[in-house]
This record gives sequence, structure tokens and C-alpha cells, in this order.
Amino acid sequence: MQVEVWKMQFKVRELEQNCEAMQARLDALEKQINRSRSGRFQKSSAPESVFEEREGLIMGIAEDHHVIRKLHESITHKRKEWAEIETEVRRIYGAVGSTSHLPSDVDMFPTPSMPKPTSPYQFDTFISHAAEDKDLVARPLSRNLGDLGLRVWYDETVLEVGDSLRRSIDFGLSKSRFGVVVISPACLSKRWTQYELDSLNARQIDSGKIILPIWHKVSKDEVLEYSPKLADTLALHTSACTLEEIALSIALVVTKPQNNTPSP
Repeated sequence: MQVEVWKMQFKVRELEQNCEAMQARLDALEKQINRSRSGRFQKSSAPESVFEEREGLIMGIAEDHHVIRKLHESITHKRKEWAEIETEVRRIYGAVGSTSHLPSDVDMFPTPSMPKPTSPYQFDTFISHAAEDKDLVARPLSRNLGDLGLRVWYDETVLEVGDSLRRSIDFGLSKSRFGVVVISPACLSKRWTQYELDSLNARQIDSGKIILPIWHKVSKDEVLEYSPKLADTLALHTSACTLEEIALSIALVVTKPQNNTPSP
């Protein structure tokens, strides 16, 4: 339910930004039409295409506002459902003992903060992974993060035939706010993943938290032998969480207001 609400909230933010852009363009067209009038009550000499674009923008804004209203109604309904579930859980716990350990002031559906347009980063996350982990982890994780409104650098969706692999990866690493690293036995033995991790570590020294590790079929001893620092970093585990839950946890980090502030 939490993931559903997040998806709807991100869609609302996306539509609101789209409406703002269309409204700005509509205002510019209105000024163009007004300037083209030869007199106060004279017909405008603006091209017909300008009027057609204006009508299209007006309809587009109206349609987006309608969708936004419907999404808000759905979000309200989901919040009500969650409140009823929480009330029932508290009733059950209250019947068997204290409910003091249950959270009472945590917003289970925090409003996401979309990345600022002025951010120097073209992507929110870079997914570093071994080819062996594409099917089970990297590809579905990329899809889940995209569904949550994040801009994801993932090789299958970004690279094109003829691209320089090294230059493309360097670009993705430098233009991504965070690096999601899928740590697995295959990852620990690959030259490219080591290169990507070294690059992210270099950025992390200057910019603070950047690496968001995901452990997949790997033990702490294996990670510790590979990198004590990486083993000491709090990670998400595919053995304990679904990929949707992992994507949501990543989105919560990426969309924190302090994490959307451009690095100096």
C-alpha cells in the first residue's frame, strides 16, 4: 500500500510540474497574441498555429488537473485504509498488552520531494551491478525506481550501439546523485564493478553519503574480506526485502530535501 501511495504522489508531482511548464508557455503565447493586435478591439494577426497551440495547452492543463484531482482522491482513500488497519492493529495489541512500543507519530506516507530543477545531477541513481545479477536484481530494481519517479542510470536503458563503455559509465557516475551498488559474489570478482565502486568511493570522500549498497546472496565475511569499509556501511538485503521495498527505501533517501541540495 505504501508503494502504491508513493507512486501516486510522484505522479502528482510530475503532473504539477508539467502543468507549470504548460502554463508558462500559455502565458508567453497570450503575450504574443496581445502584441500582434493592431488596436484594442482589432483581430490579432498572430499565426493560426499560435491559437491552435494555445487551445491545446488549455486542454492539456485541464486534463492534467483532472488526473491530479483523481489521484488526490485515491491517496486520501489509501490513507484512510491505512488508518483503519493501524487502528485495528492497536486494538489487537491493546487486548494482549502494552501498545507503547508502536509508533504513533510516524507518517507512513511522507510526501516525496522531487529533485530540484537546478540540481547538477542528470540522474538520481546509478545502478552498479554484475551481469549475472541483471535478471533477478538490477533490471527489476531499475524498473521499480523508475516507477517511483526517480531518474535512473542503468546500462540497458541508457547505452546505445556504438557508445564508448568507459566514457558512458564515467558520465553516469559523475552525473548521478547516488550510486546503488548490488554487492554479490559475481560483483566482488568483476573488474568493471570494482572500477565503478572506486569511482563512487572517490566522490563519497568529498560529498558525503553516495553509495547505497544492496547485498545479494553474499555473506558479511565475504564483503568484509573484499572491503571492510563497505562491510561497515548499512545495506539493504534481497534476502530480507522485496525489490519494491528496496526501491522505496532508496527513494526515501534520494528524495530527502537535504539530499537534493547541489554539492558545492
